[in-house]
Amino acid sequence: MLRLLRFAFSVSRSATLIVLSLAVGAGLASTMLAYLVGLVVGEAQELAGPRSAGRFVALVAVMLLLFVVNSVLPVLWMTAVVSLEMQVDRTVGLGLGRALLAPYRVDHLDDPAVQDAYGRCWQDAPVEIRLGPTFAAQVLQGLIGLITAAILIGSLFAWWVPIPLAVSTALTAWYLVRAAGGEAARWDDTTQSQRRADYAFDLALGGAPKEIRVYGLSSWLINRYLQARREATEPVWRRRWSVLVRDLIVLFPHVVVFSMMIVYATVQAFDGRLSLAAAVSVISAMLAMAVGFDPWLLGQARRAWGGLQSFERLPELIAAKPGSVDESPTARHQKRTLAALPTLNGQPHHPRDGALPACTSGAARYGARPRIRAKPDVGGRRMDLSQAPREVIRFEDVSFRYPGTDRDVLRHLDLDIRANEATALVGVNGAGKSTLAKLLAACYRPSQGRITVDGIDLATLEAESLGVWQQRLAVIMQDLLQLPLSMRENVTLATRGSPLPAGRTAGLAELAETLPDGWETPLDKAFPGGVDLSGGQWQRVALGRALHAVASGRACWCSTNRQRRWTSAPRLPSSTATWR
Repeated sequence: MLRLLRFAFSVSRSATLIVLSLAVGAGLASTMLAYLVGLVVGEAQELAGPRSAGRFVALVAVMLLLFVVNSVLPVLWMTAVVSLEMQVDRTVGLGLGRALLAPYRVDHLDDPAVQDAYGRCWQDAPVEIRLGPTFAAQVLQGLIGLITAAILIGSLFAWWVPIPLAVSTALTAWYLVRAAGGEAARWDDTTQSQRRADYAFDLALGGAPKEIRVYGLSSWLINRYLQARREATEPVWRRRWSVLVRDLIVLFPHVVVFSMMIVYATVQAFDGRLSLAAAVSVISAMLAMAVGFDPWLLGQARRAWGGLQSFERLPELIAAKPGSVDESPTARHQKRTLAALPTLNGQPHHPRDGALPACTSGAARYGARPRIRAKPDVGGRRMDLSQAPREVIRFEDVSFRYPGTDRDVLRHLDLDIRANEATALVGVNGAGKSTLAKLLAACYRPSQGRITVDGIDLATLEAESLGVWQQRLAVIMQDLLQLPLSMRENVTLATRGSPLPAGRTAGLAELAETLPDGWETPLDKAFPGGVDLSGGQWQRVALGRALHAVASGRACWCSTNRQRRWTSAPRLPSSTATWR
């Protein structure tokens, strides 16, 4: 619980203090209300004159005032909690983006362990991290109420009575927290099944609407979703049913202890050894102890803490992979893009609809984690590749297989790509053309052999040098990058300048004229005024992006998009078709 609150403090000190203050106030108010109810009942019993009536009216007024405060606190609590949860959610999202985008290479994204850790702290988490501080604050509220109620019972009744009540509550809470930990472990074991269910669910909601209807896949997709979801939930439900009897056995003594103490207080009141006012206050406090402190909240906080652990371990898990080097310039820009995409009431909010926060101040404000300091590549040489290649890019006996597979996509490949030449790679599907481009961009390391640029082995470069080389490339992959931004931003990305020259060459100028807001039109129907482009139009956007990067001096140009066909030679600048 303290870890959750400490994390909340790192996100927003003011919001966390407000939430904790309201939690403490609510815990104190419940006990004070129980005490005042007893005083009012006792005073009503002894009404015998104007003085007593005046005191009675004063007590009733104070009780009503406390009741009003106790009624307003939940409203203030909800407002403060929503604010804190939104900031925690933003921080976790930015932290995940930083961790996943930081390495220059991408092989960590293929690692099931990384995917599982990501699922446990975000998409497939049994309890979202953003809810963790809320549950922790509610636990604190319950503890304050428990302690103050115990003090009230001990002072009005007998000093020893709160002891069995507190011990019973503590043991029950300890057991339920352990049970929640076991259930969370079951959830963690089913992360892959949850991912499969989420994938089918996303497809049904619009990931592939045309294919689903054309091929009549609705029933099949629903069955796949239900099967995957059943595989994910059955272990949890089996565990719940297996421990149900044990839970009842543990909870039974807890109920008996509280019932016995309430009966004992009632008997003492009937025998005259406890006044009516004290009896009402004591019994009300006992009931508050019994139902005011909910061990279920501890279990939920325990689940959220498990997600926070996965979130905090994710950077180290990624950094432990070979070739996970320090933050790349591309990653820093993508991180800024993530920071500049706020949400309104949980819905996407396009940047053009309002002012964007500065990424640096926003990261500091929301407690974003510092950038990953991961292990550099072996060798870690600093080389100047800002003008490479001057001579040749050489693949020397290169073999490669993707992580987790046992089949080589490329085997003993020797290839020279010389500067000032246009090179085309032709091959059947699956021959490895796209894989070769990924290796050329240093997204992966060869399983065997080496790739050199003007004699410099890419695998031996330190972080900044590798980043400089990657910025020399403008790659058009088959699975095109389709960002839910304006067409202008989709073309310019990290570069500056007008997209018009590259847009005219790629045929985007005519397309922009047909869009509602021209170059500023969001390329996603999820945003107001947004549109969806066809596959061919997206290819033109990707081509314009590559041409703009080349024209701005940021990159050379290469393409792995085998789907594009030209009926005549395109009018491209010479620097586009050659390695400068």
